[in-house]
Amino acid sequence: MLESSIKEDWKPVLADFEHSEAGKKIEQLLAKQKAEGLKIFPPKPYRALELLSAGEVKVVILGQDPYHGCRWYLSSAYDRSGLCKAG
Repeated sequence: MLESSIKEDWKPVLADFEHSEAGKKIEQLLAKQKAEGLKIFPPKPYRALELLSAGEVKVVILGQDPYHGCRWYLSSAYDRSGLCKAG
């Protein structure tokens, strides 16, 4: 299920995916991995959707970001503040 903190105008945009077989499988996998104690990166996968409304977005670039550890690139979606020690 999508995080409740995303901007309201994103919810109808993402509803079809959320209720699709692929969307359900992803959510089930993430829930299972969290229950097993695995660290999920990014910790808040929908963070970008909390910061901007759908009307503010002009372009969406999809891809797999290889930065999955503490000392890697930091962007809006991949904010690791509080997760990693400086150094």
